[in-house]
Amino acid sequence: MRMLLILVAFMTGATSLPAQTAAELCEMIGHVTVGQWAEYRMTAPEGTMDLRFAIVGKEAVNGKDHYWHEMKMASPQGTVISQVLVTGFPYEQADIEAMVMKAGDQPAMKMPKSMLSMMQQRMRNPGSSMGDALKQCTEAQIVGRETIEVPAGKLATVHFRTTAGGQGEGWVSTDIPFGLVKLIWEGRGEMVLVKHGKDAKSSITETPMEMPGVGGRR
Repeated sequence: MRMLLILVAFMTGATSLPAQTAAELCEMIGHVTVGQWAEYRMTAPEGTMDLRFAIVGKEAVNGKDHYWHEMKMASPQGTVISQVLVTGFPYEQADIEAMVMKAGDQPAMKMPKSMLSMMQQRMRNPGSSMGDALKQCTEAQIVGRETIEVPAGKLATVHFRTTAGGQGEGWVSTDIPFGLVKLIWEGRGEMVLVKHGKDAKSSITETPMEMPGVGGRR
């Protein structure tokens, strides 16, 4: 999870870039479209994992557009899929309207409101929310524009560096869904873009079951 928070911090690091670049990157990150997806290979001391971000659906909540953001993690230990209904990307725990989880061959489960509310309350504790991690992005420093080659191909990127929580470097592109092309975190591993596209479908094909709520209530 820490590596994922670092990833999101890099994605929002545009606040320290020159105005025009910051505007471009922030607009790219915050404006999501149904079907966009990006797949990464994450290598860390603990092992290797394939990670996929995607926007797989859209629905209105209280008259406001929300999007189903899917994260699929595949490792030798198995596959875990999580889907959250949020207004955009990035997001904080408090922004989640609904959540569905699926681990391996187990049935997909929809988290009840009672459990979701309890999780959101815990994540509001100082220092524990994704929002706190996002604030670290303000320490990122621009390095320059570079063309780099990753498994997804040769891409023009903006290269920047941060010392928030350690020494790291990232490369982002406005041509890539979710922005990230490559991330290197000293002593913790790296993430590289493997492929991307605009035709994402939900990885959960069954109708999710209702997970029992707190005290057995839904």
